[in-house]
Amino acid sequence: MLSRRLSTILLSSLLSLPAMATPFDNADFTIELPEGFTGPQIKNDPNGYGLVFSKGHAGDNTRTVLEIAVAALKDKPATLSETDLQKLANHMLAGRMALVATRRQSFIAAPPATLRLSKLPAARGSWSGKVQGVDATGSIYAVVAGKRVFMLQAQDQKRPQQQDLEAAMRAIEAIQIKERE
Repeated sequence: MLSRRLSTILLSSLLSLPAMATPFDNADFTIELPEGFTGPQIKNDPNGYGLVFSKGHAGDNTRTVLEIAVAALKDKPATLSETDLQKLANHMLAGRMALVATRRQSFIAAPPATLRLSKLPAARGSWSGKVQGVDATGSIYAVVAGKRVFMLQAQDQKRPQQQDLEAAMRAIEAIQIKERE
C-alpha cells in the first residue's frame, strides 16, 4: 500500500514538471527552443541566413513555425541612439509585414508594439490571415544589433489552444543576441 502511494506521488510529481526547452546556440544568438520544436532548416542568402524550427501537430499536417533571419545591414552608422534603433526596428518590421501581407489572403495586422529583445529596442507586429486557404496567425519581431538585423517570426494555424505559438513567442522574447561587429 505504501509502495503504491509513493509510486503515485512520484508519478504525479514527474508529470507536473515543466516542459524542457532545448538550447540552440550559434555565433549570433542563443535561444531556448520550446519542447518538441525540431530543426533548423537552413536558408542562406547573400546578406545572411535564416533558420526555421517547427513543431508538428498530432492529427493533422500543420506545424507551428519559429523562424529567425539574420542579415547584415549595409551603410548603417557605427552608433545609433536608442530612439534611432527603435525607428530602424519599426522600419524593418513594416517592410517585413508588407511582404507577409502579399503572401496571405484576408490579411489583418495589429498596430506595432515596442519592446526590448536582448536589452535592445525592438518592434513586434501581430497578424492574422489565410495561408493557402487556412486561417493562420503570427507575430513578427525586428531588432537591430550592431550591423545586423534580426527578423524573428512565430506562426501557426488558428486553433482554440495556441500554446505552441505562445511558447514560440516566449522563446523569441527571451532570445540572447551576442555582441559582435
